[in-house]
Amino acid sequence: TTACTSSAVAMATAARHLRAGTCDRAVVVGFDTLSSFILHGFRSLLLIDGEPCRPFDESRAGLQLGEGAGVLVLGRDESRWRLGGTANLLDAGHVTSSATDGSTAEAVMAKALALGGHTPADVASIKAHGTGTGDNDLAEGCGIRRLFPEPPPFASLKGMLGHTLGAAGSLEVALWLGCLEAGFLPASAGFSTIDPRIGIAPLQSVVPAPRGAHLFNGFGFGGSCVCQVITDA
Repeated sequence: TTACTSSAVAMATAARHLRAGTCDRAVVVGFDTLSSFILHGFRSLLLIDGEPCRPFDESRAGLQLGEGAGVLVLGRDESRWRLGGTANLLDAGHVTSSATDGSTAEAVMAKALALGGHTPADVASIKAHGTGTGDNDLAEGCGIRRLFPEPPPFASLKGMLGHTLGAAGSLEVALWLGCLEAGFLPASAGFSTIDPRIGIAPLQSVVPAPRGAHLFNGFGFGGSCVCQVITDA
């Protein structure tokens, strides 16, 4: 397990098997269930917000736990979507959070783009991890700002779903791609005020879906940082 990036790491592992020719198709299942152990663990770290979570907002005060499952089928046959570069870096600077200056978040996004043959200018949208916790959003937001002179549209789904932990990787990929196929990018629920330490804002309203390369970020306890590039075929 790599905590909140578990199903994102599983996707990257499946992609490596497909590229190596060891399989023709892979099924990635992300699932996590609520438990009192998990709930009280987050509560002991003072990471549970008593109000709905507000990813990237200046007033954010923690996450809300969700529960769900996401299933993805990856294959080498024709599809509208193509999984390109995938990167997984370990930030060992802290036991529960990535570098809050954004350096590790920037590095994992840049590596995924490079491995997929893309540049930051190719990015049409970012599905942010965006938990609503102080350090996690700060690290990711600063990483986006460092990598992109003009950040592309980005949003977190956790204001609507809660944090589904190990399921977040596959579940949020499926939902973001579903939004793109429906012709829109979703707003980042709960956001109202820019955090001056981050300096950029997620989407506050629904916008038409752009075409191009889409980044999918995931950051987990223990310093696991994952980014995947999915493009319109």
